[in-house]
Order: sequence, then structure tokens, then C-alpha cells
Amino acid sequence: MRFIIEGQGGFTAVHGRRIAMQRGDVILTPTWNYHDHGKDGSGPMIWLDGLDLPLFRHFPVHFVQHYSQARYPAEDVDTSASPIVFPWAKMQAQLDAAEGNWVSRPYKRADGRD
Repeated sequence: MRFIIEGQGGFTAVHGRRIAMQRGDVILTPTWNYHDHGKDGSGPMIWLDGLDLPLFRHFPVHFVQHYSQARYPAEDVDTSASPIVFPWAKMQAQLDAAEGNWVSRPYKRADGRD
């Protein structure tokens, strides 16, 4: 899981699909998919990676396979149509429309599942 904190020009490439990262977005990295992440341009790009570290450390089955080139090849895709991107703009609209002093909303897939 990747939570984008700030910056412009960052991307996550998952299995050959390059996804633009925008402030506030939540982006998932499905298991068993090659992935890469980076930034084009100048200025800072800050995100928070989430990993189930206790399980990751407990089961010694993780591995890394480095790609032979500096960058994993990927083509740009329509980020708004990606099933692994949960845009902040959609979540912010839900939060702003809610009444009350505080609100909580789960991130939902296009089919309505959490």
C-alpha cells in the first residue's frame, strides 16, 4: 500500500502499467506483480509505504529479483480507471458531503467492496 503525502511527478509502475501518484491517493501493489516507483522532474515527492512488517519478518519467504535495467519498462495508463488506485479527490468529496463534527469512510472498490 502506498499513501501519497505530497509532490508532483511521482509514479508507481505495476506489472508494466505506470500509474501517476497524486497527493492523498492510496495505491495498492498487488502481490506477485513486478513493480517500480520513482519520480520525473524536480522537487520532493513524499509517500508512505505500508507493509505488514511483522508477518514479513516472521516468515522468511520474501525475496527480491532486480530488473536488469535501471527502470522497469511500463506504459502510462489512465489512473482514474485503475482498480488499484483510490483517488483522494473521490474520498474528499465523500468526506466533505458528510454532516457532523467528524466522519469515517472506507475506501471502496468500483464494485462496492472494501
